[in-house]
Amino acid sequence: MNFRIRGHPSEIRVRVALEGHPVVETFARRFGVDREHAQTVVTESVLDAMDLLGSAYVTKMTRVVSRMTQLREAIHFVYEKVLNGSTEALDRVELARRFEELHAETRQLADPKTWAEREGAAVEPLPPIPHSAPPPVEPVTPPVTVEPVAPVKRAPSRRRAEPQYPGARPGLEGKPTRAPREGEPIRGSRSGGKWREEVKRTGDITLELDVDGLYWKFPDLEEGVVLHFPEYGYRVWKEPGTGTIVEELLAGPSVTKARRFTRGEDVLFTAADVSEAYRAAGTERAHGAGSPGLGFDAPYGVAHAVRRINQWLENRGVEQWVRNLRDNAEPGVEYLWTTRTKKSGQTLANREYTISAVVDGQIIELYVFETSVPAGSPPGDATVQFDLVGVSPAAELYGAPQTKESRAALEAAAESGQPGQPPIERVEPPEVLVDALKRTTRTTPELSHPAVARTGKRIEALTKLLDGKLLRHALGSEDVQLVEAIDQLTNAVQDLHREITTTAPDAARLARIDAAIKAFAGRAARWTDHVTAADVRALVRQLKALRGEQ
Repeated sequence: MNFRIRGHPSEIRVRVALEGHPVVETFARRFGVDREHAQTVVTESVLDAMDLLGSAYVTKMTRVVSRMTQLREAIHFVYEKVLNGSTEALDRVELARRFEELHAETRQLADPKTWAEREGAAVEPLPPIPHSAPPPVEPVTPPVTVEPVAPVKRAPSRRRAEPQYPGARPGLEGKPTRAPREGEPIRGSRSGGKWREEVKRTGDITLELDVDGLYWKFPDLEEGVVLHFPEYGYRVWKEPGTGTIVEELLAGPSVTKARRFTRGEDVLFTAADVSEAYRAAGTERAHGAGSPGLGFDAPYGVAHAVRRINQWLENRGVEQWVRNLRDNAEPGVEYLWTTRTKKSGQTLANREYTISAVVDGQIIELYVFETSVPAGSPPGDATVQFDLVGVSPAAELYGAPQTKESRAALEAAAESGQPGQPPIERVEPPEVLVDALKRTTRTTPELSHPAVARTGKRIEALTKLLDGKLLRHALGSEDVQLVEAIDQLTNAVQDLHREITTTAPDAARLARIDAAIKAFAGRAARWTDHVTAADVRALVRQLKALRGEQ
């Protein structure tokens, strides 16, 4: 059986690994050829050797598996006769011998790397290349004056290039984030746990080899730890307790063309991870924010979902909208793409999508969407739920930029001095989203009412107070009731924010909500140590009452 390294994704890694390898310089010096020719000879020789080695491995493993199958069938045949009540005498010695052979054959199984190391250990190393001895120096009589010789300038040695995961971009390290900070208390943690941050560089995503070929291995994701990949503008963390995986990506150039070299998320799944019903429904691996079309192909938030979610709502819907915003971003504006993924096993249970703008070092939330699937059997088209959770007033400013073509036409018209101006075209939500939401974008401007914006900022400030100063006080004082009350208030505030950003504004009611939050936040910020669980629950009751008013 033949194995071919050429044309396989592994070929790229081999060529990169051999670029500038010391053996190339040694070969060129020993045989007196130029470095380029030596590089070609060495590389092609290694690829030929790998073809032979790979073919030997495939042949060997095929023979081992075949022999194991024969032995297992023979052992099974003996057991079957015993279970069927055969009177034939059982040859225990023969049965033991077959088991020993089966165990011996099993030990022959190995992944390509282990097998190559094992086989290579039995091969004698090549003899070292002898260095030519310098000719003997004859004594010079009488002494002569030797002119100083300028030192020979040697070309700088080239370090061997290591393959890097695609998508790295400069200038992303200091970008703003909403990820938990190092040392922040973990919300709801009764043990006083705190968030940690681990910075991961390009070299921490390593190229590994298994029986199916090369794949990229990512660092493990632990609860309570934020993994920060600064070269990619990407952060990911898993919330303790809920297991929700949050991904945050600053949208960048697509790495879809490199997709065949970024195999990685498929090694996270096995047949046992996804039920037979979901496989029968034709589920696909649905990415979270770490999507190859948006600049980084990350495996952490990948979950199995039906094609309607993966291809329609995501690829042609919210992800397409983020791509359109990225491609038409106005100067000084970038777009942050955030997802919150909840899984049931390895299948998607719920995912929240947030589109934000990054302007002047600030994150400005624009839109929040959510999709959920019912528990149990795989969802059909009719049961997939997709909703607009919230839209902020800033969506009018940053959520509908002029298209590049429109800006270019306006600039050309201004330069030409012609009267009038071409029509202005803006980035609109894809039709898929409009159809999914059963609404048009014409209904959203009313949500930019100044009262909504004011109350939204008040809610944001209260949330920061709850998650920061007030929660630290509760954990430090070990006040369990206060921690529970803060959780209740946080949920009430989230429900309130969702309602006021998705319904027609009532200025009078918003003013009362604004006043209630302002009064509580003012007292809590000044006299945090005196805030009690009863104070927090009183605001919960007040906000719920205001929510019920018409």
